[in-house]
Amino acid sequence: MLTTTTGTTFNIFFPRVAGRAHAPLAHDHRGAAARGTETVLLVEDEPAVRALGARVLRSRGYTVLDAANGVEALRVAAAAGARIDLLLTDVVMPQMGGEALAEQFRALYPRTRVLFVRDCGALFIEKPFSPAALARKVREVLDDRDCHGLQEEGVKPRRFSPGI
Repeated sequence: MLTTTTGTTFNIFFPRVAGRAHAPLAHDHRGAAARGTETVLLVEDEPAVRALGARVLRSRGYTVLDAANGVEALRVAAAAGARIDLLLTDVVMPQMGGEALAEQFRALYPRTRVLFVRDCGALFIEKPFSPAALARKVREVLDDRDCHGLQEEGVKPRRFSPGI
């Protein structure tokens, strides 16, 4: 036993276990496997969240176009001249929210899948999200062969109020 005159001493007591200890669980690598090459249009009015989302997706191989609101997203999509595989959009935004954007986007680009981001289902990922969770959810939506947008599934997104 070490004796000192200053500082803090911690005593940690571990319970006795009968038998041999098991090997530690392997690290969860699901997030590392969530990669792709598709094009994602990321629509988020909070610049820091938009920048983080874009950086995470690009680091996992996706081509990312981004916009600060629905009106800008429609302009970006029209100017892109390439297929957009996924619309990843916040629900509550100024000028045009995610609901209205998804409705107009699906009319123009019916093969594009839609994933909503909301603060607090149908295809949603809740904020805050980890980089691995974002990458997994994007990969999950893009890989779902039965998911061709909310209109075809008969699901209409509901309006969400901030703080609910």
